[in-house]
Amino acid sequence: MTLSPDLLPLLRCPDTHQPLHPARPEEIPQLQQHYVRHFPERAASPELAPSGFLLNHSRSRAYPILNNIPCLLLDEALPLSE
Repeated sequence: MTLSPDLLPLLRCPDTHQPLHPARPEEIPQLQQHYVRHFPERAASPELAPSGFLLNHSRSRAYPILNNIPCLLLDEALPLSE
């Protein structure tokens, strides 16, 4: 995952408007597995596999990074707390 350091401070959660922070490298495999379980239709398409995630400040949502583009749509966000 490669995001411009100039872009990251501008990104916000579309729901809470909290700043977003990249997931730590050791968190990404677990988030990827959770993403596939939450969006099973994407499991068959490797090009739709997130290369990373942006987490909101409260860590309640993870937004996927697809092809180095942050996807900040609420419908695409991975809920982390129920």
